[in-house]
Amino acid sequence: INEVFSCNEVLRNYIKYYKDECKKPTRDEKYKVEPLALLITAEIIDLARDTMRTKDTRNSTVYQQGLRSVAAYINEHFMDDLSIETLSAIAGLSPSYFTRTFRKMYDCSPSVYIAMVRISNAKMMIEDTLLPVKEIAEKCGYKHSSTFCDAFRKEAKCTPNDYRASFLGYKEGLQRK
Repeated sequence: INEVFSCNEVLRNYIKYYKDECKKPTRDEKYKVEPLALLITAEIIDLARDTMRTKDTRNSTVYQQGLRSVAAYINEHFMDDLSIETLSAIAGLSPSYFTRTFRKMYDCSPSVYIAMVRISNAKMMIEDTLLPVKEIAEKCGYKHSSTFCDAFRKEAKCTPNDYRASFLGYKEGLQRK
């Protein structure tokens, strides 16, 4: 990132938060920082595209900024009830166009992205607290712990309790050394 490829404030904040998260001792950083890495990657790709873009395509840049705003909104409000209508309104796009363009930009649907962010945050809570799974589910935007457990199992390939047990075992192994 230099004079030719300038870094905007959003990207600076994502990178700072990413660095802070990477400094924390974790067993599986891939899942903990994956949503941030996706945002950073999308920002960098957009900045690279913007440097090569002509004046004729300024309209699509506005759409991309709207989609980045939505991604940032999801990362801040993952615990809330997030509807496609709300997110598309933030982006300033129709729901169907929003869904298509979001998928193109982030290589997944908005609902998959939301689930990924929620599960990533749930993993951090499981690693950093001893809150019950039901409470973590609620704090991550899931109304029912069974829905949360299904989503967690799909993303992490294990249950929240198994994840906690393996993480706690890992931490105990570090303390013994």
